[in-house]
Amino acid sequence: MKLQTITDDAPGTVLFPEYAELYDLIEREVTGLTDAQLDFRSEQWDWADWSIRRQLSHMASLMYGWIIVRLGPTLFPDGNHGIADVPGLTASGFDRRLDDRRYWDLPVILRTLQDGIALIQRVLTQRSVGFLRSHTCERDVSDHWRLMQQAHPVVLELHPQRVVEPVAVLRPLDHLGGDRALSAANDRARRMLATLPPKSQP
Repeated sequence: MKLQTITDDAPGTVLFPEYAELYDLIEREVTGLTDAQLDFRSEQWDWADWSIRRQLSHMASLMYGWIIVRLGPTLFPDGNHGIADVPGLTASGFDRRLDDRRYWDLPVILRTLQDGIALIQRVLTQRSVGFLRSHTCERDVSDHWRLMQQAHPVVLELHPQRVVEPVAVLRPLDHLGGDRALSAANDRARRMLATLPPKSQP
């Protein structure tokens, strides 16, 4: 469906149909990997600075950080998002990822990622395109947001004292998924795997 044909009363899912396949795509990339493969990193290449496990943990944390922490007052004004461990998911003290002490094993990270994707799908199902298009979030201007605005000039409006961000963008998909960022994440995993032994056989 072309963007110009989407009406305001359509469910938000029509904006981002990719979410229906996002988890399966990611799971296929990592199923069967050993701990050595999951934790491989190298200073030889920029793309290998983060291990696959860390990248997955970052993906999961990002989902909750945007949907609950940044967009929560708009999307869940009553706080009824149903997620219990928001601090461990979004403010763990570990660099831009889940709490390693609680979310380390691959099945745990994947389940957390899957639940985050399900939460976003729930938002998209319950909120109309009109709602998502009409609501914005404002942030204080910082170096981080100046860089973000350069990367996403169409969707972020930069003003002298604030940044205006449409809720409809739903940053996790743009950062993780979509046609570009998800492909980049998968390419990173593939390139890492090319330097490692084959997956373990069932």
